[in-house]
Amino acid sequence: RGSTTATTTSSNKNNESYQNMWQKVRAIWAYLHFNYLDDYDYFHLGGDDMYVIPENLRYRLSQKAMELREKGFDPEETPIFMGQQVPKGGRMGQGQTSYIAGGAGYTLNRAGLEKLVREALPDCHVDTNAPYEDRLITSCLGRIGIEPTDSRDPTTGEQTYHGVAPHTLFTTRVGTKNQKTKKKKRQSFHANAASSWARQGHPRDSAHVVGLKLGLEAASRYSVSFHNLFHPVFMVRVHTLLHRHLCPSEMNPVEAEQEY
Repeated sequence: RGSTTATTTSSNKNNESYQNMWQKVRAIWAYLHFNYLDDYDYFHLGGDDMYVIPENLRYRLSQKAMELREKGFDPEETPIFMGQQVPKGGRMGQGQTSYIAGGAGYTLNRAGLEKLVREALPDCHVDTNAPYEDRLITSCLGRIGIEPTDSRDPTTGEQTYHGVAPHTLFTTRVGTKNQKTKKKKRQSFHANAASSWARQGHPRDSAHVVGLKLGLEAASRYSVSFHNLFHPVFMVRVHTLLHRHLCPSEMNPVEAEQEY
């Protein structure tokens, strides 16, 4: 509660395999529920190639609690399921729903975790072995009426959970039509997602679309997490740049990386 954070690990009865991700995630959420439900207000799950900025996560959750109160909901009783929303089929905003991608991690509040374990997991994809746990948990929560919570920056509409590393996010570009064939160039998954998010209504004014956000505008200044930070030195570099005060005054970021 408050400013306290903690991490935990869990095991499951099946083999250790990426293809078994869904069963591992089921075990983790069940373990958290039965051992830590009353100790924390929020729970964030992600892999070891994810970088989380706890200060921004705390700030974004406080914003979300305020938004719920303004709408007449109790944030402690209203389930929150928040992360990077990804369009199914790459065309969100055209009658298709989204799912929460697992790369950037996703966040549940206590009410959401309670309902997930008590009401959804007992009979939702119980025997399924699959790597796409993010789609499955979104499906299971959807069955009990819990849809993905809008995680975008409420002021700018920019994303806060990112399924890619910072350099990929900032250099992603949306393709244009080939001038000879007049056909649209094939885009990466992330470029398609950027195009889809651009068509979404603004969090505070759904009558106006957010518009395309590329380069430094692709991420909110209050971004919560990034994915695909595989190398420890890369992780340290990002951490050092974000928390310069943690380094001795005579040590620059490059020297700080060399300490690891």
